[in-house]
Amino acid sequence: ALYRGGKFAEAVAETKKIDPLNGHVGALALVARAMSEEKLGQHAQALRTLADAEAIIPRELSTLGTDKHQGRAIVPRDTISVDWLIPEV
Repeated sequence: ALYRGGKFAEAVAETKKIDPLNGHVGALALVARAMSEEKLGQHAQALRTLADAEAIIPRELSTLGTDKHQGRAIVPRDTISVDWLIPEV
């Protein structure tokens, strides 16, 4: 909400309060932090934060929709399009 409201510094600060940053919630928080850092002109930091987010996204989710995905989708397509993209939505 802070990101969408244009309060980018506050969004970064709030995501730093989440401990531990892991799983679905942690990945979403890191994506929101990275987008906020980018809006603040902190491009290099935003890239590092995105790498941190990518590292905690389970492989079976990170490859969905790509040629690297093997097997069936482990979550409904509606969940993927909403939950994993919600910061930008």
